[in-house]
Amino acid sequence: MVEAAAGAGLAPGDDLAAEMLALQPGAHLCLIYENDPAEQMPALLPYFQQGLDNGERCIYVADDQTNEQLAMAFTEYGIDVEPLLASGALQFLRRDVWRQPGELDSARKSEQVRDIVDEALAHYAGVRIAVEMTWTLGPDIDTDLLEHWEATINDIFTPAVPARIVCQYSRARLTREALEAGIATHPLVVLGTDVCPNPFYKAPFILGSHAPDSVDAGARLGDEDRVDWMVAQLRWARAFESERSRRVQAEESARRAELNRRRTQEMYDMAWATAEDLRRAHQMKDEFLGMVSHELRTPLTTIYGNARILNRASLVLADEDRKQALQDIEIEAERLQQIIENLLVLARFERDGLAPGKGFEVRERVEEILSDFRRRRPARPITLQFAKSDTEETWYGKKHSELRIAANEVYLEIVLKNLLSNADKYSPAGAPIDVSVETVREKVWFSVLDRGKGLPPDDLSRIFEPFDRGSYTGHSEGLGIGLAVCKRIVDALGGVIQATPRRDGGGGSEFSFALPLAD
Repeated sequence: MVEAAAGAGLAPGDDLAAEMLALQPGAHLCLIYENDPAEQMPALLPYFQQGLDNGERCIYVADDQTNEQLAMAFTEYGIDVEPLLASGALQFLRRDVWRQPGELDSARKSEQVRDIVDEALAHYAGVRIAVEMTWTLGPDIDTDLLEHWEATINDIFTPAVPARIVCQYSRARLTREALEAGIATHPLVVLGTDVCPNPFYKAPFILGSHAPDSVDAGARLGDEDRVDWMVAQLRWARAFESERSRRVQAEESARRAELNRRRTQEMYDMAWATAEDLRRAHQMKDEFLGMVSHELRTPLTTIYGNARILNRASLVLADEDRKQALQDIEIEAERLQQIIENLLVLARFERDGLAPGKGFEVRERVEEILSDFRRRRPARPITLQFAKSDTEETWYGKKHSELRIAANEVYLEIVLKNLLSNADKYSPAGAPIDVSVETVREKVWFSVLDRGKGLPPDDLSRIFEPFDRGSYTGHSEGLGIGLAVCKRIVDALGGVIQATPRRDGGGGSEFSFALPLAD
């Protein structure tokens, strides 16, 4: 009989291992293999692994294999052999220990096996034995005596005893008569990949027909009881198959239930993550709207206030005051334009991705961008340096003025303008902003260096996130999207961008990005 092998960790379709793991206490199996003793191991290794996991003693009586071969097979299966052998939980016995001297006597052999079982049960939760039946060779044991002994084993291994035994018969080395004796005396037979109820099992007849005096008379079977016994065997075989079918159905139901549980869990996790994303998105939307409202209100207030002052007919302004009011309006209008431009760039990248471009010359375009920035910020000194490359003034035979980037030139303008505005915002009045351009391998590196208070280390990893201006800003204005726009553009162009403390010891921060050169 078999019981469910839940939790055995079997691979799908491993039917033989499942049957071996489902063996009940008292199981007595005949395992028939063809030539190679290794053929037995797919059935025996999970059988022993389960026993060791359950705190049982496992005994292998080896004759067709060496102890070294067994240890290697057990180890490759994942069983840690050495400590188990040392503790006695696993034992490898040889023919000289298992085979008693002289003629095989069932009563004397029964005492030996019962002693092995009792000694194991005194220290362990159960015992599992596997015996290579080639121990019956050289000198050969009489087939009738072997048959009687195998039939007697069924009186030792009963459902009341937490013990199991597998007798392994080699078709290549054992005689036909020995194989017939093995099949006739085992309720279950392992054949190929199947554990089969044995319709040829007739141990009670064997014990009844020529049992020695030591055999319990209750085990003998007379002619008048044979029909009842045969009917009982048919019912037992039917019950075996029915129970196996129920177990297979139960395992399939458990597998489907587990799949459904996992799918349900995945759907739940997905729903939770979606809800969390929506919550964060809603929170970010609220924060964004609040920041946009504040950010737009500041320049609009300045523009509106100065426009009202300039529009008052009764108010006479000095030329210097009028010039300052107009300059404030221009600066704040420009600031509004940059805020809107950054927002549009972010939205456009999310919707359309990267817009193609014809490419542009690096030096000429950088000088144009800095010239425009100087015009708008005349009070801010800006230095520009084209660093020498691997070949001094040239790079792979090209002068700096000939270097080109294969992209839309508006993207370089957006990135540099944002980095320059950022440096201008956080640098003390009158402190210069340093810009450098250098070629390294197949990229052009652009660096903007300010002389502000610098970035704390914790800000370096998140400074390019939207709406995050870091723990130190020094100013209240700013949506924190300028650097996010820079990162989106540089990433889309196949470049890299980074923020570091200024490396030349001048204090402040250094924002650098690299774009690949055109072929």
